[in-house]
Amino acid sequence: MGGTKIRALLREAARNAPSNTAIVECGCWLGAGTAQLALGIREREDTLNVQLHTYDRWQADKSEVEKAAKRGCHLSIGEDTLPRVRQTLSEFRVPIHFHKAELMEAVWADGPISVFVDDACKTPLLFCQAIETFAPHWVPGQTIIVLMDFNFWKKTGSRKHECQKRFVECFGCAFERINSRVAVFRYVKQTDFMPWLNATRRAPSERFERAMYYIAKVARRSKAGLNNWIGQSAAPSSRPK
Repeated sequence: MGGTKIRALLREAARNAPSNTAIVECGCWLGAGTAQLALGIREREDTLNVQLHTYDRWQADKSEVEKAAKRGCHLSIGEDTLPRVRQTLSEFRVPIHFHKAELMEAVWADGPISVFVDDACKTPLLFCQAIETFAPHWVPGQTIIVLMDFNFWKKTGSRKHECQKRFVECFGCAFERINSRVAVFRYVKQTDFMPWLNATRRAPSERFERAMYYIAKVARRSKAGLNNWIGQSAAPSSRPK
């Protein structure tokens, strides 16, 4: 479910967020949901007392190129999409903090989170990392949590895509569902999620996924280093012969 389909919900959450807190969005893509959050902040009286942070890789892959094409937007595989997202969202005149990184490497040290929007963590690998990083900063009785891939398992039939559903069911006492149509919850009770996260990560399938992620990460960095070395070797030497 995209940000435009729940625009009113996102705007309301941002508009009503307590002062001196932050709104965190995981998975900005081209900024549709981010735009709604920015509009909500713009409708506040104290527009500078709530910070908007958004996390994404902003590097188009094949599926994103195809998805964008259906919406009349042309992307190229491997394109850095952050510049176009910055340009689009600058029109809302709301300060936005862009964090360009893999979600597995996301960090948070900017205080309490009043709104948490997850539009990226479809698998336990990413979802567990997001919960470990951001959930300690949720505020009981205040934080609104929007899980946009909560029902993704219904589309794929894959058990690994049930991770958000299993998480909420396991900690039912910590969440109050506040929307019957969309997976939107209020965090109501301080809860230690680490035992669940550790148990989920110990599953053989998740250990394999984590290992594959780090292998791919090393491969990407090695390839970048190799390409850089090749480029430097091929460059004309400036030393006198």
